Amino acid sequence: MLRLSVFIVCYILSFSVRFQAEETNAYALTSDIIKHEVSIKHPGEKEAIKGILVQIPKANGMHNAYYMDVESVICHLDYCKVIPVRIFWDDLGVFQKYTLKEGATLEKYKDDVFDDEDYIKLTSIMSNQKSPYKDVYINEIIRVVDTNDDVDAYSGETAIVFDPKETVAGAALTCFTLWHWANNNDMKRIINTITAQSASEEQLKNFLQLASESYPFLSIQEAKKRQWYTPEFVHLVLAKTFAEPKFLKPAIDYIEHAPTAVYTKSIKEFFNTGDETFKIAILRSLKKLGNKTPKPYFDTFCSNISTLNAYPVLVNYLEVMSIHNPNSKQINKQALSLLDENFITARAAYWFLSNQQLDTPQQQRIDRFYKKNKERL
Repeated sequence: MLRLSVFIVCYILSFSVRFQAEETNAYALTSDIIKHEVSIKHPGEKEAIKGILVQIPKANGMHNAYYMDVESVICHLDYCKVIPVRIFWDDLGVFQKYTLKEGATLEKYKDDVFDDEDYIKLTSIMSNQKSPYKDVYINEIIRVVDTNDDVDAYSGETAIVFDPKETVAGAALTCFTLWHWANNNDMKRIINTITAQSASEEQLKNFLQLASESYPFLSIQEAKKRQWYTPEFVHLVLAKTFAEPKFLKPAIDYIEHAPTAVYTKSIKEFFNTGDETFKIAILRSLKKLGNKTPKPYFDTFCSNISTLNAYPVLVNYLEVMSIHNPNSKQINKQALSLLDENFITARAAYWFLSNQQLDTPQQQRIDRFYKKNKERL
């Protein structure tokens, strides 16, 4: 009974993999497909392969699907049976499934054909982005041996040994070929670009709020390219970054390309709301772009310098002020108050003030500090 159940499951899964043309056609009915001529480098070929990547928009406008017809096996000799395989990706270029034409079968060594379990295993192999096929070269798959004839013959053996769970026995070349199609970096880059460029502004906002890490990255990068800095979208970027700091780097890059008014407002919010990591990242940005920022802005950038408890934040803050806001009476006054803090903090304030234009009482203050601590400075 158990064996019968397993057989039924395998048969159903195999059927769904091999004969899904109906599903694809129904999917395409929601909108006209869009065809893109692409050039893809496959590690099994010396030259880039040209093909037609088909984009299928979904009815709700949120996501696309993509597919391309490829050959089942890269073979430079005459012993291979080449079958067309249609590979599908999502709108981030992640492999989803493959289909064959009705009646078509994939073959293995010595004219053996794939059985139902082989098709299921092939799907698993193509879905595994860490598959051993990732680091395999085609000359490790194909082994040609000399014969007594003038023609080389294929040995049918691979130059490396795979774990049986990681390959279809007798079909290593097919697994190699299709894995590198399913997980092709050129394909992923092209699909990401098409998805981003074809996304509406509403889609970009929706992408930004998805749990997947890749969608927000794509959304932020595309918004930067479009110079899209509406208050609503900027707010969404800031909120996403505060919630998930892993987006801090692309968020700052996005903000750095904004108009000055948007940039100064956004980084001030980042600085005053974020933790130490946020503060240091913003100060590094200001070092780079502070010359484009109005000088009076720096006097109010930090409402209270004494709140900069982390030493790296304080040092970076004082360096920014030295570069972009030197001799500010307000900043000098704030720095003088730090001379009464712990010595490490006070020393940083002293070295900053030593390079500022001070009035007589201020100069006398740091002279007293020097006299008291000169052995430790």
